[in-house]
Amino acid sequence: MADDAGQALKAIKIAMEAEKEAHDFYAQTALKTSDPKGKDLLLQLAAFEENHYNHLEKLFRSLEKEHTWISYEGIRFGLKAKESPGTKSIPEGELNILRYAIEEEKKAEKNYRDFSERTDDALGKEMFRKLSEEEALHARVLNDQLVSLANKGVWVWGD
Repeated sequence: MADDAGQALKAIKIAMEAEKEAHDFYAQTALKTSDPKGKDLLLQLAAFEENHYNHLEKLFRSLEKEHTWISYEGIRFGLKAKESPGTKSIPEGELNILRYAIEEEKKAEKNYRDFSERTDDALGKEMFRKLSEEEALHARVLNDQLVSLANKGVWVWGD
């Protein structure tokens, strides 16, 4: 990837599309989630993915026009919802949504890790490493929610 600018730009375009799809998925899923903790988590994940997209777009433009990599500071989760009513029974559809999201986050983590390994530029390597770590964090947070929902019927986000 480092020696072939065209390949780097193609990879970044693919990553941008994946981030846009992830943002749309989380934003739409949040609208269908009545639990405040679940809604908050999904909206924060949508914001993460939008941020990833925006930084990848800046990187794409920078590489395309100036042939330079940009830095990426990363972002963190914000404040979390504090109250959750909990339910005795979680619809299987919600559990399936979480399972799907976990798998997609794992794929994104691996793709960014691969991009980092194939990039020679220090800023590019660091940016993709941070994106990979953020996607891995998303998968862990979602898995925690899945386990809690499946076993206790409650979102634990923010506890």
